[in-house]
Amino acid sequence: MLEDPSVATVLVPAYRVWPAKNRIYCGGRIITGPWEDLPAHLCAWTALIVLSFLYFIFVAPFLWTNINPVLPCLSGYLFLSTMVTLMLTAWTDPGILPRKKYKQILMTKPSHSANEHEEYHADNNPVEGSKFCDTCEIWRPPRASHCSICDNCIDTFDHHCPFVNNCVGRRNYGFFLGFVSSVSLLGLSVTVGFLLFSISGEGSSEFVKPGLVLVVSLLVGLPTLALTFSVCCLCAFHLQLVARGHTTREHLTNRPPTALEEGLSFLRARGKSRLHLQRLVLVPPSALVEPSGPFDV
Repeated sequence: MLEDPSVATVLVPAYRVWPAKNRIYCGGRIITGPWEDLPAHLCAWTALIVLSFLYFIFVAPFLWTNINPVLPCLSGYLFLSTMVTLMLTAWTDPGILPRKKYKQILMTKPSHSANEHEEYHADNNPVEGSKFCDTCEIWRPPRASHCSICDNCIDTFDHHCPFVNNCVGRRNYGFFLGFVSSVSLLGLSVTVGFLLFSISGEGSSEFVKPGLVLVVSLLVGLPTLALTFSVCCLCAFHLQLVARGHTTREHLTNRPPTALEEGLSFLRARGKSRLHLQRLVLVPPSALVEPSGPFDV
């Protein structure tokens, strides 16, 4: 789509005309889900940080001094791994397939290579097993699906997760699996730590007096145990999906992949993002969207 030369245009990064519900920050380097997911996403961060903080303040010093420093060190490593994989899952393009209008805007770049022309036209041609999306006006490949929450078609779509504030698809499923695995192991290590702390009956730590052992165990240990059980079940569910080569959506709809789709599993390469959010494009001022927030620079 080339703009009429008689119409005034401005040169802006492509993320300034992003048509879907995603929030985009840091000059197009970070893309995440819509605002409606924010409460659930903040709950996930709060639970992870608060429960871990209480563990490292009250329990870890006791374990380090009276049991063994290995468990607190392991918990610290798993906490960092959980935080990193959560951020990667939440802030990575999950495999969004650009809609027709956005791809047309990308082609208004002042100068583009033959490869960019080829990419644009290749995405417009249907292949065996592809389906047409009326919303995005594109032919989406096998195992792709349209997410009504983010309002995007996602390559190898698994599900939309409000707790990570993003869709889970081809390009971030590995990060998501790393996150649920890390948080499961973190929960197990923290639960074991709380059990050792409680069974000791002393809580001999400069931070905790003996009378607080029961209170800390009940108010922190039990919620941690409940969350750990839930996340471990989720992790086991996704591990068996990976082993079977299915996605969550296929499992829930009782639709196993066809012979054509079986080669399009999460075990293949992530591939490059097709969004080109930092590419400069020429658009009329009326096409610009409001920045997502103070970090959208």
